[in-house]
Amino acid sequence: MQNEFAAEQYFDLSGYMHKELFEGTEFVWEAFNNSEKYLEKLFSETPKDQWHQGNISDQAIIKGDVIIAKDAKIEPTAYIEGPCYIGPRAIVGTGAYIRGLTILGERSIIGHCTEAKNTIMLDYACAPHFNFIGDCIMGARSNIGAGVILANFRLDAKEVPAGNTTTGMTKFGAILGDDVKVGCNAVLEPGMFIQKDAWVGPTQYLRRGVYKKGERHADLIRFEKEMLMIAREKELA
Repeated sequence: MQNEFAAEQYFDLSGYMHKELFEGTEFVWEAFNNSEKYLEKLFSETPKDQWHQGNISDQAIIKGDVIIAKDAKIEPTAYIEGPCYIGPRAIVGTGAYIRGLTILGERSIIGHCTEAKNTIMLDYACAPHFNFIGDCIMGARSNIGAGVILANFRLDAKEVPAGNTTTGMTKFGAILGDDVKVGCNAVLEPGMFIQKDAWVGPTQYLRRGVYKKGERHADLIRFEKEMLMIAREKELA
């Protein structure tokens, strides 16, 4: 039986600089377990005088161990708290907040007023405007619109499941595969798995689960009907 939570269901890692994060994993979220040691390896292999090679605004704040690769751009008032890696030609926008164990691929974007924590971004992944991405992995060329929230913590504080499997994580957001697009102001529950090429429409609220291109539309329609019924009941109350 095919493992629907394997990394290859979501990403083509062949050209990704940080593919070592996924080596030996059975489930895609296990890459998070490798982030700290992988970053320590990058720090030890990179001379400290080469840690900050990008175009860094003197109004940006950088604390802790952070590598900023060649031609990366860190805009004014961005705040980066290590350990982190900012890839070549990546952009960290004005007012962005990047927290520890975040790894940005080449030309990826953490944009204006976006917060990222413990997040892995493949090349060209974009979270450009007013986003929260906590404990997430965003595939190559994936993009989330303005105001999209990738929630990472359940209200009941229980572990986030993955189907019938436990992730062992109480903080776990979304896995967005290569070329996934999420429209503006959508909200995704903790434990979202969206496989390659799928699109999520603007303002959608998605419950946790595995979503594939062209599938699970019935769930979205059912949820919208439920919300309409609740709204009508409130009007009649």
